[in-house]
Amino acid sequence: MEVRISLDTREIRDSFLALRREGPKAIAEAINKCMFEARLDVQTEIRGAFLFSGGPGGSTEKFLTNSVLFQPATATKLVGDMYIRRGARVILDRQEAGASIVATDPRVGPEWEGKIAVPNLAVVKRGRSGRILGTDTPKALLMRRVKGRTRGYLARGKIIKRVKGTGGSLAFALVDRAKLKPRFDFFGTVQRAVKREFPRKAHRVLEKINLRRGR
Repeated sequence: MEVRISLDTREIRDSFLALRREGPKAIAEAINKCMFEARLDVQTEIRGAFLFSGGPGGSTEKFLTNSVLFQPATATKLVGDMYIRRGARVILDRQEAGASIVATDPRVGPEWEGKIAVPNLAVVKRGRSGRILGTDTPKALLMRRVKGRTRGYLARGKIIKRVKGTGGSLAFALVDRAKLKPRFDFFGTVQRAVKREFPRKAHRVLEKINLRRGR
């Protein structure tokens, strides 16, 4: 007595052929869809981390958010690279890692006589670009004269802006060093988006492949 079991492997073979042929393209598509979602998350992170002088949609916000880009994956290179353009990276790198800033730093912003001038944004006016208006810089307040007197004065390590009807308002605090706290998490944001999005994006594109059709 003998029982012989045979298996028709044609469907299995054809399924593997279909997966081999269409799988890399599908996975590349999943990676790119995932990177697109991660880019949106990073842009949202930027909008939440900074107070833009021009309000929502201002030029500084657009500059930073539009600088978040990614190099798409392909069927022959299943890797997507997300990056930030160089100009914006100069700003965002320090916002991510944190930094200790001194007045000699060329990117520090306003300074006065070797000290960092930390602006009081409730008093100091900024344009849509985020830069302090020329009329409100430390030099403008302390050096330019209007009707015989300056628009501001020094008082115990502070620059006071003259305000009509008051003794003046704090415009800048002068400090030797300032600590910039981390407030932008680029890598963490991308990592969380990938973990959240890739499984379902991959599942959706792979289920479109007809694994029973070899040709």
